[in-house]
Amino acid sequence: MKKYWKRIVKLILLFCVTCVLFAAVQNVLRHKCIYKLDETPETEMWEEFYSLKKNSVDVFFVGSSHVYNGINTPLFYELTGNSAFNLASSNQDYFTAYYMLREGLKTQNPKLIVLETYGCHQRPFADKDYDKNTYYKMAFDDMKFSGNKLKAVTEWKKNNSDINIMERLFPVFEYHSRWDNLNSTDYSSNEKRSVIMGYAGTFKRDMEILYVGYTGADEELPCTDLALEYLDKIKELCDSKGIELVLTTVPDSVHNPGKSLSIAHEAEKRELVYIDYNDSTNLSRLGISNSGWRDKSHMNFVGAESLTRGVAADLTEMGIVESKPLNNAEFNRAVSRYERLEINYRLRHISDFSEYLSEVCKLASTPGYLVAVGAKYEATAELSPEDIELLNMLVPVMDPNDYYGRSIAAIKTSDYSDSAFDLSPVSLCGELPGGIAYEIESVGLYACDGNPGAAYVALKINGIDYAVNEDGLNFWVYDLENKELVDFCCFATYDSEKPVIRTDR
Repeated sequence: MKKYWKRIVKLILLFCVTCVLFAAVQNVLRHKCIYKLDETPETEMWEEFYSLKKNSVDVFFVGSSHVYNGINTPLFYELTGNSAFNLASSNQDYFTAYYMLREGLKTQNPKLIVLETYGCHQRPFADKDYDKNTYYKMAFDDMKFSGNKLKAVTEWKKNNSDINIMERLFPVFEYHSRWDNLNSTDYSSNEKRSVIMGYAGTFKRDMEILYVGYTGADEELPCTDLALEYLDKIKELCDSKGIELVLTTVPDSVHNPGKSLSIAHEAEKRELVYIDYNDSTNLSRLGISNSGWRDKSHMNFVGAESLTRGVAADLTEMGIVESKPLNNAEFNRAVSRYERLEINYRLRHISDFSEYLSEVCKLASTPGYLVAVGAKYEATAELSPEDIELLNMLVPVMDPNDYYGRSIAAIKTSDYSDSAFDLSPVSLCGELPGGIAYEIESVGLYACDGNPGAAYVALKINGIDYAVNEDGLNFWVYDLENKELVDFCCFATYDSEKPVIRTDR
């Protein structure tokens, strides 16, 4: 009898080890949707969702890319005290929304679900304008194996005979030959991750868009029957759990007002609150300028802030959301992450030298940031007295009365500083706490001995040179907390216009 038990235990252990190895291999090989790389965030969204504490979410925002680009969940929490998460995916229809919500409600018990209405006019499984298989893969591949995933894939299979159920339940079977295409994001759950509580903030801008909404619709554009069928399933799911359901249309400059008219009618039939932010009156209250658009249909981080503030104010004024203290540690950390992300991205888009210098001086005194600067050839001729005063904060050994043509090198954090300034070539090297090694070299105008080709600047971290190495002041900003390079650039400070040069690496 003992022999049988030993065999059973061995088989159980073997099965468990096999499952662990299978899961590990699948986690590496499956295709990942990383927003910084693909501009679609599903992998990051599911990773963060599954890391949430049980019953820690007060509000789910559900919908398409309009939601993950447009609703800033850390800001919503900061404004209302209600923890919010975007269960959003690219081109999300109501079939997808329904099953993602079912998965979300397994571990969370929100009081409110705000459902975006983009899906009201889509036809699940049959929309000729989109490759549904691709979007369904993006939405469901990173969902953990569960009854919800099985039901979603099975229903998907009923409507598309080409779908392989095993590949969709276990994506490793589709991506098993992907070894040659792996990169660092496949091995690290932190690599290039930028989505925060489902919010994929984008910093792109299309300044050509100036949208004021619509004032009415002459003819209704009916919602699709299948979309309404899943809308009813979503409402039934919310009703069964005592969750309030609100519909909203996110600003979209190509929006058809006939869609809003039909959505309003369907919402009224179901006794649902509907807020249409494409209506000119509602849109004007948001105050979204032409600097708030990523493209014709999506908000960037500027527009998302305006939209989120408007949504928070409207839901609070209607009594749908009650303000609470900011006492959720998990979401307090999300706010800090977003604020840091916003700082980092804003810096990369600054092209005015004086503004940039002011910002890096602030960051040099902010815990968790490292700023380095080095001069190549002539780097100070067109600096104003105010610029010199700021630069002197980074390079305290610099003579603010006699600086023309000098070699300049400096590195500064909130608790560490090193700098060099001379007529000759200068260099700095050292190691910061945490094992970050740095090297900075600068060869200025006078150090060249009349040979411009000898001018040189290097800004290295752990042996990698990140300097643009152009004439002028070269900068390097590193986020010590997130362990990523924020920006490296050169301002041609010998030129009165002081243009900026940035290169991708």
